[in-house]
Amino acid sequence: MMREQTAKPFPWRCPKCLKRAVQPNVLPEYQAKAKHDGRLHEFTIPALQVARCQACGEVLFTNETDEQISRALRENLGLLQPEQIRALRAERTQQDFADLLGTATETISRWETGVVIQSRSMDKFLRIFMTLPEAEETLRQPRGASVPNEWAKAVSPNALPAFQAPFSWDAMFEVSYETPPPAPVETPYGLAA
Repeated sequence: MMREQTAKPFPWRCPKCLKRAVQPNVLPEYQAKAKHDGRLHEFTIPALQVARCQACGEVLFTNETDEQISRALRENLGLLQPEQIRALRAERTQQDFADLLGTATETISRWETGVVIQSRSMDKFLRIFMTLPEAEETLRQPRGASVPNEWAKAVSPNALPAFQAPFSWDAMFEVSYETPPPAPVETPYGLAA
């Protein structure tokens, strides 16, 4: 059984001035900057909950502050929130869900607890999974299974003229591990083998 953690009661000691004067505070219209998917995003948080020293004015970010910023970033980018991902997983175990999505169980746990924010591409994939019942059936197919003929018919013949079903995903990602022969090297005495 997990015990509920309680926060240390205020006032806290300020790490800057060392006075016991840190109290809860709200920063109105906080302009946040956060990096996600390799881009810097700027957004406004209407009322950011922080801790502030009443003596020197030092502002401290708590775990709750970090969670509030993460939620606001997800909202700003239109990403699923942790509770929405938990609801999507529904009655599946984290392991089953991770196997379906092709990711690690730890990744699912981090998304659901809000420790990590999923990428925009994975968020779109989760939304497809959530809205199309056929998605789970397709993801449960064994590797190397052929793409359904309906997919081939849905593609315009002018868009991908070489695409024909059936099609093997394994062949698509086949890698050759043979080492090519070394290229001849020119030396002052001619070509070396």
